[in-house]
Amino acid sequence: MFVLNAINPIPKNYVFANVVCHTLRLLSDNKKYKKSSKYLITPFSSFSKNIKSKIKSKKILNFGLQVKGNRFKFEKNYAVLPNSLAITYTLGICTSGQCKKIFLAGLDGYSKNSPKKFEMDDVLQNYKSETKAREIFSLTPTNYKIRTIRI
Repeated sequence: MFVLNAINPIPKNYVFANVVCHTLRLLSDNKKYKKSSKYLITPFSSFSKNIKSKIKSKKILNFGLQVKGNRFKFEKNYAVLPNSLAITYTLGICTSGQCKKIFLAGLDGYSKNSPKKFEMDDVLQNYKSETKAREIFSLTPTNYKIRTIRI
């Protein structure tokens, strides 16, 4: 299971890795990653030497990120994505890793009139239209256009 950024709403024994793609987020939560025994998935090779020297996690998994327009492309070690949101980066990781389905939890969403909600809806719709897209399910209530299932 992946956790976006340093948010840990679920018990740590279920977590495989934290997923972070923004350098500012990475640096601001660096102490949490240093203490964590979990993997940190990040586009490490694209960071400057200065940023790399400040990252204290010992368990880094490098997964590349390129932001290009409004498109998705999934490769073995990187993804081309329409933005650098943590959720979009995570979709890229899961799809490139050839997962069968994507289950989300805690992605309740922004208010119905928020520009951020429209951005997320757009990202999810664009992702779903990709030939390599995986089915996405939410395990918790969400305002996004994602099928919610109960476990």
